This record gives sequence, structure tokens and C-alpha cells, in this order.
Amino acid sequence: MDLSKPSIIPLKSPIYQLPDDILLDILLLVLRDTTASQRDKRLGELMLVCPQWKALSDTPSLWAHVSSYQSLSAMKKSLSKSKGALLDIVYTSYASELESEWLKRMETNDLFLKSVHRWRSFEFRGSAQVSRRGMRLDAVFMDCLRCVTAPNLDSISLRSPVSVSFRRLFVTKPDRLRHISLKGCLIPWDSGLFSGLETLELYASEKGEHSLNGFIQFLQVSPGLVKLSIENWKPEWDLRPLSNEPIILLSLETLKMCRVTNHIAEHLLAIIRIPKCAKFHLTQHSRYPESTLFGPPMEHLFPMLRTIMASCNYTRIRLWDLDLFVTSGNKVEEMLKIESTRAWSLSDWTNATTKGLWNLFDSTAATSSVDLTIRTDVRRTSLSTVFRLMESSCHIKKLKLVQHNVIPSNQIGVILELLSKPTTIGGVAKWPLSSLRILEIIQHGRVTQDGLVDMVRNRYTDREPRETYELPAKLQTLRIEGRAEVKFSQLETMKGILGPGIVEYVPPEPEPVTHHYDSDEWQDDQS
Repeated sequence: MDLSKPSIIPLKSPIYQLPDDILLDILLLVLRDTTASQRDKRLGELMLVCPQWKALSDTPSLWAHVSSYQSLSAMKKSLSKSKGALLDIVYTSYASELESEWLKRMETNDLFLKSVHRWRSFEFRGSAQVSRRGMRLDAVFMDCLRCVTAPNLDSISLRSPVSVSFRRLFVTKPDRLRHISLKGCLIPWDSGLFSGLETLELYASEKGEHSLNGFIQFLQVSPGLVKLSIENWKPEWDLRPLSNEPIILLSLETLKMCRVTNHIAEHLLAIIRIPKCAKFHLTQHSRYPESTLFGPPMEHLFPMLRTIMASCNYTRIRLWDLDLFVTSGNKVEEMLKIESTRAWSLSDWTNATTKGLWNLFDSTAATSSVDLTIRTDVRRTSLSTVFRLMESSCHIKKLKLVQHNVIPSNQIGVILELLSKPTTIGGVAKWPLSSLRILEIIQHGRVTQDGLVDMVRNRYTDREPRETYELPAKLQTLRIEGRAEVKFSQLETMKGILGPGIVEYVPPEPEPVTHHYDSDEWQDDQS
């Protein structure tokens, strides 16, 4: 069976009984990841699969995405077939020195400008390889935008490794503009485009000396801001004015190594005080554990956070995707005392003391539901401590193990043994992770095929007689992702033991073929 060719859906298929609007949504979903240049070819294939889609091929919303990557003929086709639909425009910086490409880009820009009244979103993608001629052409296009109005424009995105001038855009702010994303350009905070925004995503440029004062000015003209994302955030950017804003999602990402000081603590406390803040993302990128955001001195930070959380009962606030480079038990202990946290991502925590871990998990409410991600080597003693302590104080429903080294079969067995044997705590037998519903194993190194089979068969071999273990009774999903090839027969073994609805296997990226199917196995695989 040739899987590269689409199969025609039988005329009696229930798909033909679906309303046109649902069929159109399915078609848009299938075409979502295709580029503008591939859309025509893909659409032709899909029409063969489902002839009813052919009747929907002229739907304006199918052609509402227009990119300068397209040929002129394809662009004109998209503009004509989209009719009165609002357009998503993607402008890519010009990089060629060829005369033919120069003329084509000039005509492309002309088509864009003639349709500006239909723009719903405008995205500028700069190029590090842009030529001088291309820079002039981009500048002319931007200058033209100052002289036009875009009444339907909802969002602007400028991303370029070469600094572009934001001041070239729209002298008059479009009435519907609510979302701006900036990276690689100086930020003119005094521009009228920043007033009345709902979403702002920006990269704090190292060269933007005026950014700090301008940011404070921006906060004063955007009282309705509900989402703020700052990449390369600096502690000098005062967040205290946000305490009066109705922000729903606040995301800060700091790329520099910095330590917690009283000044940073005040900023973080101001964020916690935001009345309607439902999510708070804080990500720290650092190569050195001792230099992370929550590195010493940090003794004053967590008590302050706990005091505010306890007094104001901010159960909706979560510290999400927070990588803790723990080097001592007291750090873990202080972090987990923030009771509103429900999702933890622990990295390099294997040196944490047992006492610190116990106090950390014991402080979590008994009714808590926690998703735990562990990025570390599989070590029997460390995992055993974490599993048993967390079972005594909270319910882990999702466990994700992210490994960066080789997992042989005996290490897989360590995980299964810890999950399947009861532990006596206070004279009462407790099953580790008895509430576990989702187990994900993501392997960035290599895992042996025998290790996967042994894991699914609930067996563990380590110089001892083979034993049989039970996986958690409530386990609903076992998801395996990584660089391991799993044969069809092995998948069938997994599904036969755990049930077809439990096992999810994400195949690795294509690599040189090392296994050749025989004809019988290939036919079974296709069925």
C-alpha cells in the first residue's frame, strides 16, 4: 500500500454528512502547516480524497493568508479568491540582488499596499542576509505604510535580526489594533500605536537605553493590558505599576544570570499583587546552578511570597515551568511552601537533602493535584525519595521524566519498581503514585528496544531473578518519545498488555534506515 498517495474516501462515508462549515474547518486544519507555495498542490490532493472539498475550494477564508514568499501568480490568485475576506499578510525582507527579483518585489509591495484596507494582521520577517537594495526597498515599503490607513488591522509583529524602525508604521493608530509583538527593533514608547493594547510581546534590546522610561510611560497609556510577555527582562524594568492592571497572563524571561536581591524581590511581589493575575510564567536561562534567579541570597524572598499568598489567598496564581537548579535542600523546602503552585519542573535536584525534600512536599496541601516534570538522571535513591514523599502529601496525576542520557533496561526497571511496590509510612502501606494517570518518558539520548519491552511487560532484570510488577492502577496513558525505534511487533505487545487506548508512541525524526522490514511484517505494519 502506497501511503504517499491519498486514498479516496468512499461515498458512503459519514464525512459527507457533515455540514459545510465543519468540513471547511477540517480543511483549514489540514492546510494549517502548509506553506503558501505548497497550498495549491496540497489542495489538489485533498480534492481527490474528498470531492466535496472541491466545492469549498473557493471559500475566501482559504485564501486569506498572503505571503511575499509566493509567486506573483499565486499571490494574485489568493487576493482574487479571498474576495472580501480579511487578510493575514507576511512580509519577508528582500535579500536578492537580481533585477528580476527586484521588479517582482516592487510589484508584490504594490499588491500589498492596494489591499491594506483588508489587513487583519501584518508580520514583518527580517533577514540577516538582506542586501542594501533590499534595505532600501523595505524602507520605501514602510514609509508607504505611514501614508495609509488599515481600519481592520488587529495585530502587528516585527521580528528582524537587523534593527528596523517602528516609527515608519502608521501615523494614525488603527482603531482595532490590540496586539503587538516586537523583536529586533528599537521601541519608540511614545508612539501612539502602543495606547490601548491588550497584548504586548517584546524583546528588551540591550541598545534601547530609553526603554526603561518608555516602558513606564507605556503602562500609563495601556490600562486594558491583559497579557504581557518580556524576553530578556531586566530587574531595572519596574513592574510595580502593574499592580493596578487587569493582567491575566504575565510572562517574564531573563537571559542574563542574576541573583535575587531586595530590588528584584520587590518587583516579584508587585507581580503577585496583581488582582486578576491567573498565570505567571517565570523562566530563567543559566548555565550555572549557583547563578540562577533563585540563587543566594534568597532567604528573604520565599518568606515574603508565602506571607502574601497566605494573607490574600491567591490560589489562582501559579509559578509555571520554573526550572529550579537546586543545590541544597533548603532551597527546595522554601520553594514548595508556596501552596498555590500546582506544576513543578525540577532540574538537577539530585543533591537536595532528604530532609529538605520531606519538608518541601509535606508543606503541600493533601488535596493538591500536582504535575511533576523531572529533568535529571535516573537515580534509584533520588527517585525513591521523591515518589514516596510526594505520595504522602499530594496527588501526582502526571509524571514526565526527561532524560538526556542512555536508559538501559535496568534503569527502566528502577522506575517500574518504585511505582509498583508499596512503602510503609507510619505503619500504613502506601502505594507510590497511586493516583498517576499519565506517565511520559522523553528520551533525548538512546534507549534500548529491550528496555521498552521490559518496561511494558512490567519486568525488571538486574542480576536477580526476573520479577513482575504492576503499573499504577489508574494509569490511562503511557507516552514514549525519543530516539528509540519501536517495531510494530513491540507496539502490539504493549497494547496487548496495557490496552490499545493507553500506549502512545511518538516516533523519532527520520534517520538513515537501519532496519529492513520483510514483506509480511510490512503488510502487518500497514494494517
